[in-house]
Amino acid sequence: FSKRTGKMSGHMCATHYYVWSTNNTLGKGSTGVVYKGLHKTTGDAVAVKTFNQLSHLRAPDIQMREFDVLKKVSHENVVRLLAVEPEFRNINIILQQGTDNKVLIMELCTGGSLFNILDDPENTYGLNEDEFLRVLEHVTAGITHLRDNNIVHRDLKPGNIMKFITLEGRIIYKLTDFGAARELNDDQQFVSLYGTEEYLHPDMYERAVLRKSVTKSFGATVDLWSIGVTLYHVATGFLPFRPYGGRRNKEVMYKITTTKKSGIISGVQVSEGSDIEWSDKLPVSCQLSLYVIWKLIAPLLANLLESDPNKIWSFDKYFSAVTNILQHRPLHIFDVNSGRVIHIFVHCTHNSQNIQRLVEDLSGILPANQMILYKGKVLTAEQLDVKFETTVKSPIFLLSTKDNKLSANESYFLAQFPSFQQCAGLVQDAQTAKILSSSSYCLLRALTSVMNTSKLYPAAAFCILELLRNRMREAQAALKTSESLVEAAKMTTKVFLSTYRFVASVSDIIFSDSMHLLDPSSKQLRDSVVAKEDSNHRVEIQFSEISSKLKPLIKNTLETDILWKSWLELSSQIPDIESSHLAKTTSYVRLMREGWEYLSRDKRALSYNDEQFHTIEKRKLEECSKKLKGIYETSVCASHMASDLLSSWLSLAQVDLYDSAFLCDQLNMFQDMFNSHKESLDQASEIYDQELVKIMQKMNEEFGTNKKLQSEDATENSEQAKKSKIFEVILEKLRQFDEVAHDLKWESLQNKQLAVQIRDFSLPVTHQRMIFKAFPRLVLINLLFMLVALLCAQAQDVQPDSETTAAPTEKPSETFADYFSKGTKSAQDAFQRIGALIGRLHKIIHKFIKKKSNGNETIFPPGNSPVPHSYIKKIDCTYDDVKYRQDDECPREYEHKNAKYFVTKEEQLQCELLPLLGER
Repeated sequence: FSKRTGKMSGHMCATHYYVWSTNNTLGKGSTGVVYKGLHKTTGDAVAVKTFNQLSHLRAPDIQMREFDVLKKVSHENVVRLLAVEPEFRNINIILQQGTDNKVLIMELCTGGSLFNILDDPENTYGLNEDEFLRVLEHVTAGITHLRDNNIVHRDLKPGNIMKFITLEGRIIYKLTDFGAARELNDDQQFVSLYGTEEYLHPDMYERAVLRKSVTKSFGATVDLWSIGVTLYHVATGFLPFRPYGGRRNKEVMYKITTTKKSGIISGVQVSEGSDIEWSDKLPVSCQLSLYVIWKLIAPLLANLLESDPNKIWSFDKYFSAVTNILQHRPLHIFDVNSGRVIHIFVHCTHNSQNIQRLVEDLSGILPANQMILYKGKVLTAEQLDVKFETTVKSPIFLLSTKDNKLSANESYFLAQFPSFQQCAGLVQDAQTAKILSSSSYCLLRALTSVMNTSKLYPAAAFCILELLRNRMREAQAALKTSESLVEAAKMTTKVFLSTYRFVASVSDIIFSDSMHLLDPSSKQLRDSVVAKEDSNHRVEIQFSEISSKLKPLIKNTLETDILWKSWLELSSQIPDIESSHLAKTTSYVRLMREGWEYLSRDKRALSYNDEQFHTIEKRKLEECSKKLKGIYETSVCASHMASDLLSSWLSLAQVDLYDSAFLCDQLNMFQDMFNSHKESLDQASEIYDQELVKIMQKMNEEFGTNKKLQSEDATENSEQAKKSKIFEVILEKLRQFDEVAHDLKWESLQNKQLAVQIRDFSLPVTHQRMIFKAFPRLVLINLLFMLVALLCAQAQDVQPDSETTAAPTEKPSETFADYFSKGTKSAQDAFQRIGALIGRLHKIIHKFIKKKSNGNETIFPPGNSPVPHSYIKKIDCTYDDVKYRQDDECPREYEHKNAKYFVTKEEQLQCELLPLLGER
């Protein structure tokens, strides 16, 4: 007798290495008892299985069968055998003497048996989904190992499945109790009867329970029926086949299992003599999600619980089906319209269409109307194939694009809270207390789901807001890009137009007598310019329409944030009850469990005082039940309020969602159209260049003709000779231009610094970088005609009778600009506009020429400034904000890296800045 505990210490037993007390019982069976024991040296806890007298009456080979089976198997999901030792007669070390009674020393599974877990009020309605799938996986793995070793268990049930918890906290379910196990090949049969009657195959039940003398043999597949009953029990907390009165009603039990139709997985008789209630579905009280029940588990159970010999599954089919189930990954989707979390399991082979159909089956929303949101983005059908890490608290969101009405119609299973009967016995009171405790756990699960739904409504609103913000940010960037590209296209057409006018004016001045030769090419240029100008005008109008609608939406979403402020105002009306209600509910559930445990201990006649405590405990349980129901009703009302508020807000948000999606699609279509427009501009640019080359060639041919006429009659027309001499220099420079332009283009591609400077000084527009990237030819075209103008300006000091150019004088002769001033007004305007750009390009060309000369010589003869002062004076343009006046300092010689130039003071300053600009 233990003075500390007030209980009998029990009989102490031992083997050579282990010791245990008969008071420390873990479980009992028909052939023995399992105790908790200790290793004598290490103190490690073990499970010790001893055998009773009934087991010793069996044949010796049958007694040794369990030892042999355990020695043969070795798997994580099978209880490990540590030792087989004889039990001592006396625990006293001196008097120790071995017996013939052997005991099994096995690893201890501290989590208890699966039967005890299901018997707990928390699991009255079965295990949760994750735990059920873990049991399915581990039990199947253990059975697979047994079949690999040709072993049939013959007594599979929750009581023979143990829960093992590793030091790391990992849960492993293990098969145990191999007293009925034996080796049996797939083609072999057995006739001996083993097992627990509720889990027996109907044929074995007929012989073992009904004691009918039928000559039937059984194969290894009888384990499949036991597995089916076990899995149903684990999923629901109940046996699948339940006659009224339980196992005492053996005939009805046999009738249920043998007369059920294929596909039926349960049959229940609710009253004596009543009809059997059949079902091919799992009850709504189980904790498995609808998809798991409907698509995965119900078909599996229907095939396992098949009594027709022609339809019985093989182990291979069972293993294949379980493998297929375990290859599914969970995907949690919050259906905003219905206010419930949808659990679907996606197979590794499923594509986006399969997933959309599954969503349709569970939500009723057609694939075309499904808007699935994840982290502020709309998932396309193709993106659904990606593995998303979702949980019940962090799902993806589902919206119907056709319906903005929300209805919190999620129905959670709530068990009834019974009342204690008057004058009921202690056993009945304990049973009622257990039902109350299990109902409280059921309500706690429902309340947790309601609270989670209440939190997901604001999360859905945030996700919608983030979607709108992301759309508007992308639209804002795309709008800015498109605006730059439209401006660039506009600039391109302007360049076409200005250069066409310039070339036409120059041609008209120079070849006034031979314009008929240039008319075809000139007309093609003109038609091309007009066509592109019209096309670009249509592009501008379309872009303006999209921009005018999109910019206000961008402002409302990103700047004023109207929707966000509206949601804050609405959500402030939702009471914050989550923390207090969950805490209270958890406390009441714990109190009700303690009440059940207290009443379960009262099994004998009670004294007056004990009876008073017993009555008080029953009243406390009933009061807790009322408070729990009140908390749940309040929480459901708050959840419905959140649903109504979100519904009213969503009606506003959905307008912006639709408008933003429509306008973004329009903008994308515009960008696609603009890309085609840009390609046509590029093609037109190439054709434009080709036509210009043709005109230059015709200019050259015409000049050759004029030169021949000049040699024949040079004295008759001195003015024509002067004109021809000037243009001989010009065309010589133009002939050199192909090489110069090619080198300059290559230089601009190789020298990023120079390319950036050309872009900056050639394109005075807002978004230069975007335009240069989209229209690189624009820079080269612009540079082309500025170089032509520069060469024309260079030729102003050439005299008719001089073969080389001379240094500028204070009073130069009639300049090229003077000559052009006599031409048409359009030519003068065009030339003046191009001249205004020369100053900006001066230092770029200056640096390029210096680099090409390798520090020794320049393209322009020494003594000449790249841009003569008299020319700049004449067109009266600014040069880097410095005005050239008549009183400017006279040009002086300036030396820079062994190259000599005649420059003014301002030009000298620019030359000194060139190295600094290059470094920058």
